[in-house]
Amino acid sequence: PEALWPAGRVRKLVILSATISRKDIDRLGLSSRRVCYLECDSPIAAERRPIYVEPVTYVTRNRRSKSTTDIAQWLVRTMLERPKEKGLVHVTYEQAGYLRSSLRGWEGADRLLFHTAESKAHVYDQFQQAPPESGMVLVGAGMQEGLDLAGDLGRWQAIAKIPWPSLADQAISTLAERDPSWYTWETLRLVMQACGRICRGPEDRGDTYILDATFERLYREATEHNLVPSWWRDAIVGYD
Repeated sequence: PEALWPAGRVRKLVILSATISRKDIDRLGLSSRRVCYLECDSPIAAERRPIYVEPVTYVTRNRRSKSTTDIAQWLVRTMLERPKEKGLVHVTYEQAGYLRSSLRGWEGADRLLFHTAESKAHVYDQFQQAPPESGMVLVGAGMQEGLDLAGDLGRWQAIAKIPWPSLADQAISTLAERDPSWYTWETLRLVMQACGRICRGPEDRGDTYILDATFERLYREATEHNLVPSWWRDAIVGYD
């Protein structure tokens, strides 16, 4: 509507996805310019894309064995409860390896699809072609972006590890030290993108579960820096 960008007064209009914040405006060097930043509502009702925070374990390097066992138990229980619904589990490659070993021998393990960096595209195609009643579950690494699991392609998903950027990377470590809110936003952005892999339209539906208890820290810091968009917060069920 012209009320938002009056004719003759606005020279450039940039329309971007929901994963942009004021931090991105700052990074673009536009924070001191004449910028009108608009946060829009989601066209998908919050109740159709619920996010359940179920902190079953702290996923940290020194708790690798315990966290793998906890997530494996959660996964088995959820797959038994949803036998004919396809799902996606967001993990790291390292975490996927431990989960695969932990679940080896379980009678429902044939419903799980794991991939390597080389077989990623092939396994993803295999998952897409599987019928909904197969209840196939893709254990995917680096799949927070670019996936379109509309309809029966994905009725539920789990974020097994909050994707904190590695502070072992000197560039990331330096940026995080200079601007802690940047580090928080980069992590939250990936979580929000992961949440968007299922429930792709107003008529779709899909449940997301966050299993990593370090989400509490992320959510607290993001709230303190006013980085949590209302359209995403509205989908979180029973979590304060």
